[in-house]
Formats: sequence, structure tokens, C-alpha cells
Amino acid sequence: MDQSNEIKKLSAEEYALKADTEIAGMLRGGRYSELLDAISDLGKYTVRNVALIKEQYPDATNVTLMRQWNYRKRSILAGAKAIKILAPVFEKVDSADGGKGQKEKLAGYKINFVFDISQTRGEINPDMRLDSKITPTELDVFYESIQEAITGMSNGYGFSFVADNNLIDHNNKVINLKAGQSREDTLRAMIYGVACANIEGRQIENGIEISQGREMFNEIEQTAVAHIASKRLGLDGYKLKEIDFSEFDEESITKFSNNLNNIRSLSQRIINRVESCVIEMQSANNSAQENSDNELDEAFGHAIKPQKDMALQQGAEM
Repeated sequence: MDQSNEIKKLSAEEYALKADTEIAGMLRGGRYSELLDAISDLGKYTVRNVALIKEQYPDATNVTLMRQWNYRKRSILAGAKAIKILAPVFEKVDSADGGKGQKEKLAGYKINFVFDISQTRGEINPDMRLDSKITPTELDVFYESIQEAITGMSNGYGFSFVADNNLIDHNNKVINLKAGQSREDTLRAMIYGVACANIEGRQIENGIEISQGREMFNEIEQTAVAHIASKRLGLDGYKLKEIDFSEFDEESITKFSNNLNNIRSLSQRIINRVESCVIEMQSANNSAQENSDNELDEAFGHAIKPQKDMALQQGAEM
């Protein structure tokens, strides 16, 4: 075996351990909400990588590989220090059931190097945000489209406006929203309802008994998803279920850390759906504006052309 590859693999595994230690330290150190805020900004990466990125570059908001920045016509600033993250390494193995073909199996990790957008310079593309959050203007202009995008994640649950508080009716698969509340509160309630429909709702569908302990754990997950997605959409974070991680043993910390990736996955799916909707609407608006400008230019051009022709004719006669 090539010794250099073995060293790289070992250092990557050590880096994975470093990530796990960082996550545990954040949880036990009362930095749970800080970790969720980081997931809100960097949710396309695993929780391990989010922790590693934040440990090396606390202000990171938009991180990717150098070649991806180059593709977006941005270059790395001189002297910028790369951020180390973990990338999975797969190997092909024969099918366990003796069938034909091979499948990929996780073989380990390697270290990749990424940079934050603040470490780059160059063009700003329409689909690339300096600020990862949706702006208040976008929230106002695209409010109905954002509502529709969130609704599409509801796992078959409907939405209803009621006089009482926001409540989830699992029996009738309805997410009740309080009528008359602000747009921001409505969106937050919708996101929380979607989290409930996808976490507790799916458990009920699968016949899983919702014990008191599981109900409390579901509440932790659901408020975390609502917090992460709400923050990314430029809203105030959802009120989190308070947890004292200082009382957790190693096994409980590891279990919760692993479950953070499920929280990250669901919140990221909500974020991706809404952001795709906003970018699509922005693109449609920009195209409409360009067409309108072209029509105005064309109309203006037709209006002044006779005047230009007359001026040229008068000049020729002089």
C-alpha cells in the first residue's frame, strides 16, 4: 500500500475525530443555538464539516472548492488560508447477494480544501448570494410563492387558518395557522408545521408509538428544523426546545450528534425548495424587465427614426 495514501487516510480520520470533539464541545458548552445557526448558513455540508468550518473560519457563510469559485468567475485572494473539510471516499464492492454488478461502499475519508466567499473576489452571479439569507424585500415580493414552496413539503398535510394558536392536527393531517398573525409568524408556523408533518407525522404513519420520551425528542428536532430554516429565510429563529447537554453522557452526545444530520437534511430540503423558488421568480422578473426595456427601446427607436430621417434629409438639401 502507498504510504502517502495511508498517511492521508489516517490524518483524515483524525480530522473526523476532531470534528466530533468540536461538536460535543459546542453542545456541552451551551453553544447549541450557535451550531444550528452555522447549519443554517452551511447546511449543504454535513454537521461534522459545519463544525470544522466554523472552528477554522468563524465568519464563514458561503463555502466551496476553489474550482467552483473559478467556475463562477471568482478567484481566491492572495494569502487566503484554505479551510479543511472531510470528503467521503468510496470503493466498489461485489453485491452481497451474489448478483451481478458492484455497488459503492464508504471506505473512509480524505481532506478537501474549501474557501469562503469573503476569501474571493470577482463577479457576482444572480444565483450567488453574498448574504446567505433571503432579504426582507424578497420575502415581501415573493411571499405567496414562498408559502407555496413550503406547502409542497408538508407530507400530504393541509393548511387551515383558525382563530386559536398554531396547532398540528395529526389525526386529520392538518396544520392549523393562527389567523391575523404577521407574515413572518405565519411562515415560521408553516415551517414548524412542515417539520412536525415530516418527523412525528411519518412516525405515526409507520405505526411508531409516540411515547413521552419520543415526543420530547421530536419537539427538539422539530424546533431545530424550524429554527434553521427560519434563520436562512431572514426570519427570527424559531424558539428552541431548551436542552442541558452538560448532563449527557458520551453515548447520548454521540447519538444526538448523529441525529443532527437528520435535522440538517430536512431543514436543508425546505431551504433548497424556497431558495429555488425565489431564484426562479427573480429570473422571471428579470426576464420580464429586460423584455419591457427592449420594447421601450424599440418603441422609442421607432418614434425618433422619422425625426432622424428628416434631419438627414434637411442636411442633404442644405
